[in-house]
Amino acid sequence: MKAEKVDYYLTVTPTKSDPGSKDFKLANQGNRNPDNYLKDDGKLDFTGASKKCFKIHFTLLEGETYGLRFLPSVKDAIWIATDGSCPTEKPLKQPDEFEQGELSADRTILSIVNKNKTKKSYGYALRFEREGSTVPKLFDPVVISGGGGN
Repeated sequence: MKAEKVDYYLTVTPTKSDPGSKDFKLANQGNRNPDNYLKDDGKLDFTGASKKCFKIHFTLLEGETYGLRFLPSVKDAIWIATDGSCPTEKPLKQPDEFEQGELSADRTILSIVNKNKTKKSYGYALRFEREGSTVPKLFDPVVISGGGGN
């Protein structure tokens, strides 16, 4: 039986003009999400969604980004570690539990499909750049995964 795929929409907002890895916040994007997997502590927790896989859309809202955009390629815009820690280096390959992501032409929306079948913590690093800067900005949200599909 094929698992239900759910689109989950989040906004990513830097809280400072020169953000560090903890200087971002996640929020539900309007009323678009069928369930609230974003918890009050800021963690994204999918452990109660055992029959679903998720296409997670991370969106930078115009006017609230301090000029940040996702890095130009999906492989550079999101790094995923299988041990639950925030990746600090580009992985050799994307984990098999994730489909190739998508990046909007203006680099304000990054989407990735998480299709894992068992409870597992993954480390995410969302990576951004500002025009004129050569130093990427990093956000490492806490994502507890437990959904899945086939």
